[in-house]
Amino acid sequence: LRSDVKKVESMEMLGLHSDALETLEILIVKSHPDKRLLEIYIPILVNLLLDDPSSSVTSPAQKQHDMALARLTRIGKQFPEDLKRVLNSETQLKSRVEQAVLRNQEQERLKLQARQQQQQVVTQPSIKLKTDFSNFT
Repeated sequence: LRSDVKKVESMEMLGLHSDALETLEILIVKSHPDKRLLEIYIPILVNLLLDDPSSSVTSPAQKQHDMALARLTRIGKQFPEDLKRVLNSETQLKSRVEQAVLRNQEQERLKLQARQQQQQVVTQPSIKLKTDFSNFT
């Protein structure tokens, strides 16, 4: 894909990309024994991944990145051998997917830590009593 094709500036364009990818997925499932469409579909998904999603990107572009990563994950679960074959055929595709997965895992870990810290803050009592009432029954 050309670089200008992967730029998503609006939610409408994101919807259009999503619909087109969904159509390709339907064609892949319908042509189940012949998986040549995966050789087209997987590079398209990899091209939609952001090189650095942590930089200042638009919301639709970040959503497109997340959508592409989720679809790659789903394809990997449905057709693991074919995904490996396509990614191993081009090292650039493989490295971009690996980087995206590692960044996603790091983001998920940071979100989990933030949630845990919020829970720790909430569980502490907001009022400290000067008298210990633990001996009263």
